[in-house]
Amino acid sequence: MVLSPAGPPPGQGARAEGAGETGEIREAKDLRGTRGGRATGCHRPPARCYLGAVSAAANDTPQDDAVARQRASDADREQAARLIGEGLADGRLTVEEHGERLDAVFAAKTLGELAPLTADLQRRPPAVAGPGRGLVVDEGAAAATEGEVDRVVAVFRGASRDGRWLLGPQTRVAAVHGGVHLDLRRAVLTHRSVEVRVLCVMGGVTLTVPPGVRVVHSGTTFSGRTRIDRRVTEVTDPEAPVVHLTGRVLWGALHVRCKEGR
Repeated sequence: MVLSPAGPPPGQGARAEGAGETGEIREAKDLRGTRGGRATGCHRPPARCYLGAVSAAANDTPQDDAVARQRASDADREQAARLIGEGLADGRLTVEEHGERLDAVFAAKTLGELAPLTADLQRRPPAVAGPGRGLVVDEGAAAATEGEVDRVVAVFRGASRDGRWLLGPQTRVAAVHGGVHLDLRRAVLTHRSVEVRVLCVMGGVTLTVPPGVRVVHSGTTFSGRTRIDRRVTEVTDPEAPVVHLTGRVLWGALHVRCKEGR
């Protein structure tokens, strides 16, 4: 009598096969971030990794997904870069965050990759120094200008700074047979007290500040003219932003005026 080999007990084969499937499912669960059957472990440059991280929860509806897949234009990237620059100027982004986002902006290929980079920068109104002022004092942005001296030079030409721009603790202005206009009405001051040093030779320098900002002038004028609006010297608020205006005017003109913000 020949005995055939004993087979596995009923159900054992099924359990073994099921155990194999469970292992595969467990392995699949461990590969989080898999799309289309491929693991998305990040072997891309840092900017592309950043894009993948910030875009993970975007595009919840088919309509949003269709828009997000549209290719981004140069104008779209420039608009995003401008918002990120304003975020740094307003102190909402650190220098490191600014650099990371800019890298990601210029690496982005679709609108869906651009959107998360500026989503937290578009609707937040800037904090102002006080009622009626567009000028912002944000000492948290001081790191962006630490150790730097900003220079505005106009030689046989004109130069200006206006709109939303970053004014550090030290700014040097030179106008030689030219003109310079600094408009502080929407500027971001990294310190409550800043210095603007002027060298004006046969040229003109105009400084425009909003009401509530104090200007302290301690420069010298030789064969030229210096006019300072009286309102900027009469500010007594101890918390008011202060602009220390120093330097020399030689056969030129220096004008400080006070105007409401635009």
